[in-house]
Amino acid sequence: MKHIVLFIILLPLFAMSQKRNPTNQKEVQERLKEAQSGYDKLTPEQKKMMEQMGIKLPDAASNPVLNTKNAGTVNIAMQKEFGLVPAKDAARIGGIAVTPLSDAALATYTQGVVQKISTRLSPESKSAAEKFYDQLKKEKQSALMIGNNASLIWVTGRLQIALHLMGKALAMEPGNTENLNNYAAMLTLMDGGQLAIPILNKLNKDFPKNTSILNNLGQAWYQLGELNKADKYFDTVLVLSPLHVQANMSKSTIAESKGEVTKAVELVKKAAGNSLSRDIVNRLRKLKYKLTAKDIRYPTKPDSDPLGLHEFEHPPFPKNAAEEAELKGVWEAYKKDITERIISLQQQSNQLMPSPEEIKKKADIGYEFATTGKITEEIKTEELPLRARAETVLNILSADKSRTLKIDAAKKGIEALLDSAKLLLKEYAKKYDKLEQEENKQIGEGLANKSFCNKFIALSEEYFAKLPNTRLEELYNNSLKQLRRNIEEELYWEQFTRSSKDFTRAVIGAKITWLSAIGQVNYTGTGLGQKQCLEVQSKGPWKLSDFDEVNCQLNSEFETPVGSIQITCTEIITNLGVGPVNLGMKQDMRKADFFDSFKSCTVEVSAGKTYKGPLGSKVGAEVTLGMEIGRGGIQDIYVGAEVSGGFDCEVGGDKKNDIEGFKGSAKGKLTQTVHFTNDGKGNISINSSGSLGTSSGVSFNDLK
Repeated sequence: MKHIVLFIILLPLFAMSQKRNPTNQKEVQERLKEAQSGYDKLTPEQKKMMEQMGIKLPDAASNPVLNTKNAGTVNIAMQKEFGLVPAKDAARIGGIAVTPLSDAALATYTQGVVQKISTRLSPESKSAAEKFYDQLKKEKQSALMIGNNASLIWVTGRLQIALHLMGKALAMEPGNTENLNNYAAMLTLMDGGQLAIPILNKLNKDFPKNTSILNNLGQAWYQLGELNKADKYFDTVLVLSPLHVQANMSKSTIAESKGEVTKAVELVKKAAGNSLSRDIVNRLRKLKYKLTAKDIRYPTKPDSDPLGLHEFEHPPFPKNAAEEAELKGVWEAYKKDITERIISLQQQSNQLMPSPEEIKKKADIGYEFATTGKITEEIKTEELPLRARAETVLNILSADKSRTLKIDAAKKGIEALLDSAKLLLKEYAKKYDKLEQEENKQIGEGLANKSFCNKFIALSEEYFAKLPNTRLEELYNNSLKQLRRNIEEELYWEQFTRSSKDFTRAVIGAKITWLSAIGQVNYTGTGLGQKQCLEVQSKGPWKLSDFDEVNCQLNSEFETPVGSIQITCTEIITNLGVGPVNLGMKQDMRKADFFDSFKSCTVEVSAGKTYKGPLGSKVGAEVTLGMEIGRGGIQDIYVGAEVSGGFDCEVGGDKKNDIEGFKGSAKGKLTQTVHFTNDGKGNISINSSGSLGTSSGVSFNDLK
């Protein structure tokens, strides 16, 4: 009976959830007040029942919209709950200085902001940052170098430590433009756009047409609800860098808010041309756009033959009775070898299967998380930085029927040819039996005892000429060619979606699939060799090729005096630490702020080049690597699609070569190491996003 009562209780709330999404701040407040009103009417027993089911609406006192003190808080709640553009925050906008700062005024202003921010940071975070700073100072690192380390720490989700360390770097060198731009981006990402704009205005005046500065300015104004001004900055960014991720994404949201859905989709598709993070995939899904393979770039140049399948060949098809007799043993050995290899691979795959205990443990943990939202036992997981892009492509490939059309057509053709061959061989068998009867009649004492071998050979040759082996071999090869292409495509993307162990099993599965397919290849023959009319010498055993090992084609490492971040196909390994302080990607999933410890942004990294002003991405620039950061950490990595300069990479096992994009050998393995040095070679530039919300319980939207 309680379930029925609860259903009745929930009807008003359910009805409210079916209404269209609110389109402005007033509607948001009305919607939440309506929900609060319905909740207030419930009895204590009913409220308790709802809470036991995980349904709980906060009291007005704790609701950021119902109890708002400033528009900034409403902006945050609106965008987090309903995905809308922020409302214009006149109070924060009015406090921004109109006149650009001088060099001296900029230094004074920045230090004032640093001091204000410091009061909001936790003592533990500031203590950790001070230890990093002391270590870097001992090593005589420059302000830029310390700022680069702060940016790397930001990438790992330690936002408060990064902010304090960047503040120390700016105290050393107040005019360092790279650090100023990144600090401003951090401020915006912590809901402090009003603090970032004066810094960015000065940088924009000194370094016009810098995409990083222009984007960060646009995002700061966007956060404050000044959408027309933000849109103009984004337009300039996209002239210089058409595939800029964050500018396209925020401009898309503005377009959607105006009802321009088609334009919104096209803008997100441009962002997807550079990066396909989970956030971008979800955004396109919200806009009801279905991605196609043409929308997606390869993050690295695919290996044209990762398993070495091109080296696998079946024995030749016999063209006459003599060749059939010679190749009989070859084909038997070929089939036997395939069978033995499949059995061996299946045994290897079984050894990699999780044990019953592991399966039960995962099931128990999953049930615990589903029912309580907590995990009491630590789970070891592997970060998969390209999972979103890869899973999207695999879904597209799975739905693409053209990939199996050739295989299906070849299969039907093979079946038809085999049916016709059966009819021919049935006819051949009748003539063979008749000829054999004639031969037997003249064998015996006082009879002719003549050899009929020439007649048997002639009969066999007559029907070998009619058998469809030439066309049969062609169809088998066409089918294998398409299957090989499918396996290569799928394995390339699978490496980004699975843990190392699971991918190994996937590779084994691909090998079994291939061996099973080539094991089905067969010719049609007359079997005349059994008559012993042919004097032939059997050919030697057929050597079946070995598989190549599949290796990750992505390995980028960022090295600094206090550690490194390494990104591969299946994991992100961070090792940043000094003395007792160590920062890795491993975080406690049981904490409520785990996902909020990362902010949506793009981080661009240069390698081996000194830049005047902050690093920016535009046509002809030498930006080497971008990292898309979202909730949960690094979501995607990419080499800018518009980058025409070269970068150091290892191609096909050769030494380092300067290549353009991913044009290189067939193997195309990208190995990149970025060393950050005091002379400015190896820089990081943070491009903020329009996403709002507090991080680790800290927000700067009320600071002036």
